[in-house]
Amino acid sequence: MQRPKKRSLTLNGHRTSVSLEDEFWLEFLRIAQEQGKAINALAVEIDYARGVDTVSYTHLTLPTICSV
Repeated sequence: MQRPKKRSLTLNGHRTSVSLEDEFWLEFLRIAQEQGKAINALAVEIDYARGVDTVSYTHLTLPTICSV
C-alpha cells in the first residue's frame, strides 16, 4: 500500500485536510458519487454521524467508512 496523501476538504466552511492512501480516497469518491453527493458533503455527514463538533479527527473515520 502507498503512503497516505494529504488532500483538502471544506467541512461546514472550514478548510481541513485528510491523509489517505489512494485506495481509500478512491473508495471515498466512489461512495460520494454513488450517493450523488459532493465529496465535501459526504465528509460533513461522516463527521456529523460521529457526533463530534470538530473536523480535526475526520481522518480517523474515512478509512473505516471506505472499508465497509
